[in-house]
Amino acid sequence: MSLGVYRDGVEVGRLELDPERIGLEHWSDFAYDMRLDPAGFERVRQELAAQAQAQAQTLREEARVEGWYDEVIEAILQSIASRAPRVV
Repeated sequence: MSLGVYRDGVEVGRLELDPERIGLEHWSDFAYDMRLDPAGFERVRQELAAQAQAQAQTLREEARVEGWYDEVIEAILQSIASRAPRVV
């Protein structure tokens, strides 16, 4: 579910979702709709959220060391930090 990348929201059926408002109930509904094991899907989301945060920090440091750092990286890190807790 890649709704988080769309700034203007996404139309899902008749429900317009703001990426900033996607919460656990949406992930639960998604798991149900896709016939996924809810507990297994939650575990995968937790792992991916943790990996995204760790990799983003690593990327920031690599960018600084290699000389291609840009302030946009900070905005990406803030977005990851604010959204990651909502997927688990």
